[in-house]
Amino acid sequence: MSETSATDETPEARQQIMRGTFEALCERGYADLRMVDIADRTDLSKSTLHYHFDSKHDLLVAFLEFLYEDFESDLAEVAGADPGERLREVVRTAYHADDDGREELRVAILEIESQAPYDTAFQHQLRRFDRLLHDVVRSNVEEGKEVGQFRQDVDADAVATFVTTAITGAHNRRVSLGVDTSDVETMLLDYLDERLLEDESGA
Repeated sequence: MSETSATDETPEARQQIMRGTFEALCERGYADLRMVDIADRTDLSKSTLHYHFDSKHDLLVAFLEFLYEDFESDLAEVAGADPGERLREVVRTAYHADDDGREELRVAILEIESQAPYDTAFQHQLRRFDRLLHDVVRSNVEEGKEVGQFRQDVDADAVATFVTTAITGAHNRRVSLGVDTSDVETMLLDYLDERLLEDESGA
């Protein structure tokens, strides 16, 4: 079996493989997913798929990397006239990050997340999502403090931890328990306004 890495793929082949993985995960879930299921959803053969990835596990690690790149791109495109506006948009973007996906994919990703405590490769990729959101929130809070929009006594790292935990928890509760978490976004934005914004007197 070849040890050729995913970096040897052409962009077209990579798109096919990632799209095939997306569709197969939606239809079969994590546990029942097979390499042939992914190959059947592309113009590539199973042997070609194995040329790029030694196992289903390796392919799913690459799929998480693919999703991360999309998430990173979405956050990089966040715009706003000031740190407060940008922070609110970051929250909205992260909260709705999986709105374009299918419910079945959310369930499959949750299955992958359940393996993370026992799988360092999965854990590493999932931590990148967590760290990216945390760092983007923290940098916006720090910038808001620097320009005087946010209170100086605010702990940017603590705020970033809270926001990241709230969004992740809302996603997981919605997927695993079917709980309606639509109010979380509004309450989180209200919290940011109340906790961060400097009042007009500068107190």
